[in-house]
Amino acid sequence: LEVMMGTSDNDNDSDGDGALDVIVVNRDANAYVLHNITQETNFVELDLKNKFGAPAIGAIVQFNLGKQRRRVRVRVARSYFSSMSPLIHIGLGNNTEIKDVIVTWPSGKKTTYDFFKKGRAVIEEPTT
Repeated sequence: LEVMMGTSDNDNDSDGDGALDVIVVNRDANAYVLHNITQETNFVELDLKNKFGAPAIGAIVQFNLGKQRRRVRVRVARSYFSSMSPLIHIGLGNNTEIKDVIVTWPSGKKTTYDFFKKGRAVIEEPTT
């Protein structure tokens, strides 16, 4: 068994199949990819865009998933020398949608949505 010192990891859907993959960067060894080969995926992926069309870094999304209230922030980094996709990936488990969605934009504006069903959606910050 070879022991390596990981310096960062990145979880994202690197191949666009809806299943999150993990990329690990090591200090003294090659980086590697843990490719998720799950056949069926059940997720909502939100792509929040600011008024200029760029990722809405700092936006907060609150939603209900089943009986739980959750909160996720759009970010592109979480550790030293690491970056990540700005997409919000929400595994649904046995659920079919997220409900009562509130987006708080970095500008302070709020938008609400009744629900998002399985799949991907782009949400743009209102300009007015």
